[in-house]
Amino acid sequence: MSELGSLGFLAIACACTGLLWVLWRWYAVPMGTLAYVDDITGYANRRLLLRHLKKRRHQWRKAPGFCAVMVVDLDNFKQVRPAQGYAWGGRLLQQVAHRMQSVLQSGDFLAREDGDCFVVVPQARWSDHGQASQAMWQQANQLQDVLRTPFVLDGQEIYLSACIGITVVDAQADASIDVLMQALAALSQAKAQGRNKVCFFDEQERQSLQNKVGLQTDLRHVLERQQLQLYFQPQVNIAGHVMGAEVLLRWTHPERGMVPPLDFISLAEESGFILRLGQWVLDQSCAQLKAWDAHPVLGGLQLSVNVSARQFLQPGFVDMVRSCVEKHQIVPNSLMLELTESVMLEYGDEVIKTMHGLRTLGVGLSLDDFGTGYSSFTHLSRLPLNQIKVDKMFMHGVEQGGHNSVIVQTLIHMAHNLGLEVVAEGVETTLQRDYLHGKQCSLYQGYLFSKPVSLEAFEALVLAQTPHNESVAL
Repeated sequence: MSELGSLGFLAIACACTGLLWVLWRWYAVPMGTLAYVDDITGYANRRLLLRHLKKRRHQWRKAPGFCAVMVVDLDNFKQVRPAQGYAWGGRLLQQVAHRMQSVLQSGDFLAREDGDCFVVVPQARWSDHGQASQAMWQQANQLQDVLRTPFVLDGQEIYLSACIGITVVDAQADASIDVLMQALAALSQAKAQGRNKVCFFDEQERQSLQNKVGLQTDLRHVLERQQLQLYFQPQVNIAGHVMGAEVLLRWTHPERGMVPPLDFISLAEESGFILRLGQWVLDQSCAQLKAWDAHPVLGGLQLSVNVSARQFLQPGFVDMVRSCVEKHQIVPNSLMLELTESVMLEYGDEVIKTMHGLRTLGVGLSLDDFGTGYSSFTHLSRLPLNQIKVDKMFMHGVEQGGHNSVIVQTLIHMAHNLGLEVVAEGVETTLQRDYLHGKQCSLYQGYLFSKPVSLEAFEALVLAQTPHNESVAL
């Protein structure tokens, strides 16, 4: 190559290198910055919020005083956005963010936490808790006022309001305190009271939140620590014979004692741990059916297992149930899966498709809490059910001929027309049982017969009864 050619090549190489550098400065650096910017509002996103909070907590601890965090959540935004579309909703969120920034103090930090939820971290520090609370109350009211002023988008007026949760913390308090979680807990309280409300996080909430966090941590270890136990509530026929049971989960904590199911089941749902819990319950129930299989009395029992919406809708749920049935070699129809009416109504065709898959396996399907939603004859006729359970709320005064009597009679008649078995929950008196028998209810469950009991107590109850092949008159 000639000297001139070499110089030309070098010049081109240098030019290309320079171009690459320019492109990197214009493209790569902004891309890194964008990781901390909300792509809709242009303000900080959750990732930057968490970094900022960590930095601020470190600064707060250097001097005494009180600091605060505020969470703002739009009340009716979720109804506005679907009607107009997501792009339109994004433009509205931009206006919301700009308005909020206009009434904040210099140095206050604003971030979009998620959806229509914003977080404000004030720059100010106050000398006492009361002073901080008063200042935050005033700022919250300013934000509510500016958000109540109609927004105008494409010539259309949009009216919004907001609930606000606030936490005020000692700047030198324990660094383990999650101030964002406290503010979100206060927001939950505000939203529970209605629209356009403001709530502060208090000590009672703090203890409740700490208890919830501790319980959620412990819940993650219940399986390996073997703290869970199946309880059984008998389902009996009119002769008083136990035909099966509903399986209920109990958690015995070494320090807390018996944890109420409503407490830990809701936590499991929130965290997604319900999938592991549900699989464990299903496996244990199938194992128990197999253990009873050869017994002359216990072998004919059926177990009903509650299935959450999250379980039912997970990919491969039918295959999981099939695997469990085959693993324990049980008769498929000895297993009844219970699903609530609200889940079936909410998820529609997705649920029905899974139900048909389970029916193909031979597994029974029960509609739990029947009558509490809006099921109709037409809707029920689409569902491949074996059984419905009449909710216990209808048992109160059912024998007295009031509204509950009419409702229960109608529900039982509807179920029979569809060829479905009927289980009445919450039966506590002989009068209730006799009324239900007169309406041809199939099975009964409630404290009249037994509360939920341990495996040993349940087996003893079944074995102590009159054998199934003998009839017992009322």
